[in-house]
Amino acid sequence: MHVESVAWVSGRKDPLYALFFLLALLAYLRHGDRPRAGTLLATLVLGALSMLSKPAAVVLPLALLLIDWLRQRELRGRSLSEKVPIFLVALGVGLATLHAQQAAGATSAESSVPFARAPLHACYGLMMYLVRFVAPFDLAPFYPLPASTADLPAAYLAAPLAALALLIFAFALHRRGQRVALFALGFFLLNLVLVLQVKQVGGAVMADRYTYLPYVGLGLLAALALERWTRERREGVALVSVGALMLALAPTVWRQASYWHDSATLWERAIAVAPSGRAYANRGQVRQRSGDAAGALADCERALALESGNVAAHANRGVLLLERGDVDLAGVAFESALARDPRNGPALVGRALVRHRRGDLVGAIADCDAAVAVNSADAIARGNRAVFHQQQGDIERARTDYEAALRIDPTLEVARLGLASLSAPAASAPRSLAELELALAASPDDAALRNARAAQLRNVGRLDEALADAQRAVDGRPRDVSFRALLCEVLVQRGEFARAEPECRRLLELDASNGVACNLLGAICMRQGRNEEALEILDRSLAARPRDAQTLQNRAIVNLQLQRMPEAVRDLEVCLEVAPENPPLWSDLGALRMRVGQLPGAVEAFTRAIALDKNPTLRMNRALALLALGRTDEARVDAEAASRGGVALPRELEALVAPRPLR
Repeated sequence: MHVESVAWVSGRKDPLYALFFLLALLAYLRHGDRPRAGTLLATLVLGALSMLSKPAAVVLPLALLLIDWLRQRELRGRSLSEKVPIFLVALGVGLATLHAQQAAGATSAESSVPFARAPLHACYGLMMYLVRFVAPFDLAPFYPLPASTADLPAAYLAAPLAALALLIFAFALHRRGQRVALFALGFFLLNLVLVLQVKQVGGAVMADRYTYLPYVGLGLLAALALERWTRERREGVALVSVGALMLALAPTVWRQASYWHDSATLWERAIAVAPSGRAYANRGQVRQRSGDAAGALADCERALALESGNVAAHANRGVLLLERGDVDLAGVAFESALARDPRNGPALVGRALVRHRRGDLVGAIADCDAAVAVNSADAIARGNRAVFHQQQGDIERARTDYEAALRIDPTLEVARLGLASLSAPAASAPRSLAELELALAASPDDAALRNARAAQLRNVGRLDEALADAQRAVDGRPRDVSFRALLCEVLVQRGEFARAEPECRRLLELDASNGVACNLLGAICMRQGRNEEALEILDRSLAARPRDAQTLQNRAIVNLQLQRMPEAVRDLEVCLEVAPENPPLWSDLGALRMRVGQLPGAVEAFTRAIALDKNPTLRMNRALALLALGRTDEARVDAEAASRGGVALPRELEALVAPRPLR
């Protein structure tokens, strides 16, 4: 049942929160043996660490009360007051989690289930967690909730009987004075209650990983039963029984772990055991990345047949249809996705491409603007917007977007080639190359000439030849900082990170604060998910050049990926002091300020962006900030302007600009 929590890196939070949770219980048990401020403080600190690892630990204060009940400690006075701090921590974490879920749309009204079904879903989950403890077979990565428009399967209707049987069992334990067994059952239920989908969060009715800590309670219950069974027998009988059970389950564990090998095997398993729209949509993405366009499109169609509101499936289907050349059908697919989620980045970028093919450059740029507003680190949206700006003749904006896209993804071909086309006009590049060819014919070992030609070749996108020249230049003058910097840039543009990283480090040995090396090495670390290392490198660069705009932008991106929002805001603020005429940066600053709750500052940043760029998407973003501040009339003006500019408004702004009935 716990394979996901161990084999899948995103499941690390389960062992982590369980570790601190159990340590907190141990500290509290010692506090009960000998009350001291130190053990109580340890309980609080360990409990807070558990909650920060995973919010499911907010039930810890109730678990402490359960321990008091087990030890027959009176629940009054000191026993209650000493728990006030940890209750406050749990309340704070709980409210923050609820806010985050609402912001992410996980608890939206659209995804909620009918009120009458919620208890049936909860009972079904409880029943299946009990069944899986005894018979952990046919496990799936995702167990979908039944569609709200479909009849519930018979198992859901029978589930309340299982819940009633569990209640009767608990009452029987109470009548027989089985306090430890009742504690074990209570521990199981307490740690499971938040994930029983009484209040729907996400689209799954249950998940195997949710049992990581609750099964401690059932494990204790099973141990008590085993102890009682072996009371009249030799101890070896129990050891043999447990050993036989472990050996019997070992092949199942091994097989289950194999399903979590990669995304392809994972979603194949999900479709085989519990087919759902999400499983087909996710397998479609895997097939799309592997080049199987036909299989990916078939999966998207199947996903939509099972779940017509699956936004990802609509967006992916649009991408596949667009690649096939079906522009009109692709447009319909993207519109379907955006009708359900107006801020879906892939669908916005897809619709931008459809509008571009239809000759609507203004609409294409507006969609890319909206995608960047949703996710400022969307390299594809920035790269496409740069192409559209370039086709409009707005070279400076195109250059800004190309450079920003390459900072996020140095291998993005559309940005690399686009920037090269801006850097080297066709009229001058061939002439310069011709001159260098003649010079090198006369002096083939001249490292400076090699380096100069490498720069020109890179500018026109001939990276293989550029790399050969840059490498020969460095071989000729290995301690020349500028030569090695060019070699690093070419390697990164080619996506050869394994070669680029040691070259960047050699460059830093020659020049400890070299800006090119720091930025490229930071980008490589970011690309590989080594954000802490990237941050250290960029910090070192900024220590030497504290107001370097490009490095500040890069560090802001890293801080954003590390969820260090205040630091990202501060980096962008300093960057804009250096380069105040940059509308995309002002827009990014506004979006970040909104995320950290600095609403007046967000309005100010969007206002600065609008003063430099009359983009209707910026008006939409400012409208959202104004609405959050309660400045409804000003928000309505901005929302109406954005709507006139062709921007698809989110639901809260649509309601704001909707016609009001006459009175």
